[in-house]
Amino acid sequence: MTNDFKRTMGKLKNADKRLAAIHLPKRVDLQEQSPFDVNIVSCSDCGAKGELKSVDNTWFAQCSNTKCANQIQTPVNFKWKASLLWMQKNSSTVDYRTLPFFDLSGLRKDRAREKLKHIDNYIRMNKDKSDAIAKLDIESNGIGLVYDYSYWEALYFWCTAAKSSVKQFKAR
Repeated sequence: MTNDFKRTMGKLKNADKRLAAIHLPKRVDLQEQSPFDVNIVSCSDCGAKGELKSVDNTWFAQCSNTKCANQIQTPVNFKWKASLLWMQKNSSTVDYRTLPFFDLSGLRKDRAREKLKHIDNYIRMNKDKSDAIAKLDIESNGIGLVYDYSYWEALYFWCTAAKSSVKQFKAR
């Protein structure tokens, strides 16, 4: 057995063990919409619309105002990832209570932060599990929601953007 195989099996067993003990908070719906459908948010620096550009088979998010230098640091391979990195970077323009998936409406910042911490752990374990299953080319044993790695990665980026939004949120 190679070290990579052993490490991957350990990752899978750890994810299964932790997922068996984790339960999502009530009314959290990770299937509410596709995590790949992301609306581009406004620029936190100047308020202009954000925009996506395709550059050499990669995606880049930036402010539509040519006088504003706000942009994500590095182009990425997927449009949804560029949109979510832009959302995270401009999280002060996002009301966390309106984001899909996590049912944060009506929650104070401290409660939303705690709920997202729990959801983040659940998403990370499923991301690790789907990665291990793909590397080992095996069938899932049915514990937890099983989707491909990109699904969990997208939800992870949503969760990261939501956590940033909670941190930056100022009631309007």
